[in-house]
Amino acid sequence: MKRPKLFPLRPLEIGTPQAESLSSYVCRLAEAHSLGVATLIRWVLVPEIGIEDHGKGLRYLSSSGHLVNGVGKVAKDWLEALVRLTEGIVPLIGTNLLPLNPVSTPRHLLRKNTAWCPQCLEESISRDEGPHEPLLWSILLVRSCPKHETLLSEICPYCKNKVPYFSANRRVGCCAVCRRWLGGEYEPLEGRPEGGAEALARSAEIVGKLLADLPSLDRKIAPESLAKGIRTTIELSSGGNLTVFARKIGKKKGAVSAWRSGKVVPSFQELVRISFATGIPLTSILTGKFPENINFQTKEAVEWVPMKKTKSGNSYKNCETALRKALRTGLERDPPPSIATITKEIGVPTRYAWLYCPDLAREVSERRKNFLALSFDMRESVFMEELFMTIKGLEKLGIYPSLGKIGEKIIRKAKLRRDQGRILWEAEIKS
Repeated sequence: MKRPKLFPLRPLEIGTPQAESLSSYVCRLAEAHSLGVATLIRWVLVPEIGIEDHGKGLRYLSSSGHLVNGVGKVAKDWLEALVRLTEGIVPLIGTNLLPLNPVSTPRHLLRKNTAWCPQCLEESISRDEGPHEPLLWSILLVRSCPKHETLLSEICPYCKNKVPYFSANRRVGCCAVCRRWLGGEYEPLEGRPEGGAEALARSAEIVGKLLADLPSLDRKIAPESLAKGIRTTIELSSGGNLTVFARKIGKKKGAVSAWRSGKVVPSFQELVRISFATGIPLTSILTGKFPENINFQTKEAVEWVPMKKTKSGNSYKNCETALRKALRTGLERDPPPSIATITKEIGVPTRYAWLYCPDLAREVSERRKNFLALSFDMRESVFMEELFMTIKGLEKLGIYPSLGKIGEKIIRKAKLRRDQGRILWEAEIKS
């Protein structure tokens, strides 16, 4: 038997709603080999995938890390490379959404940064295998933990930064920026979104059941099976009445007709919405295979909560009160924070301060501007005094106070190299 290049670490919770994501598996694999994540990607994975341009390969450390959990070419290349490196000893199907490739697109499917449930991470400490990040957390539609019924966090509570999937020394369950542990019990900084907790939990539960079935769905999903599943769903839930079904899921009749005929493939969010409204599992809709004793609901029990919009003000609709409070607090802080700092702490765009609270924003901005001007004047005064004392000290020793000699003794060397520093030096020499 050929020896694998990498230790065949077994992915955690495969076949359950908490199945480990491929990005989490790569981080744990790097730790198992006592390597940094960047080292494993650059010197092992990128050559195995066949990417000659290392710069292109290393983009996964910044903006494209989420793609390894998706349905496209990147997810396929990474999965196949890891299977080859571990000699296929451990099954990796189900660590990303690749089985859904024939009927899904990457658009609005995955988060671009890590999300996590603090309580799940805290509970994972006691396990022998250690923490892992479920694939469920990387899906953009999922906004709450089905186990604890709490919102997923997306911003580090300590450094207020978003956490990328990969970084040079990324560790599972830790912030990639400040490296602090993200487990515990704290309220997510994003605030509670619109909609009921029950609807959020149901959406997460629907997606979790699909992820549990992913290993058995490899090469069993096709546009034809999906069209058949939608036709059967319409028949079971609405008696074949297209108008009733379209009204139930909140879509136009023409769109549903295109889905039924197979001309158009519904998005992942629309598929979850169908399952949400009818109670039919996503697995049955995707494969077109329905159990005999299937339970479905004839009407929607709770209101559907749509996916959070990433480029719209709707996701921050109720932020004005929190923003006004934060700006008032900022006026009392010392040293005065900038508007960008204040808005980052509460997780809203900076432009919203000027849009919703222009008067407060102007006060905060003016106070910050005055503080920076005063600080600059103080630094100039300290630099002038230091420059003067250094020149006098060198002259007493009989040494000409050149820029090089002053630079050896002065603390603020960078300031001396600038044009303004040279002008001050020339003025002191002439005097």
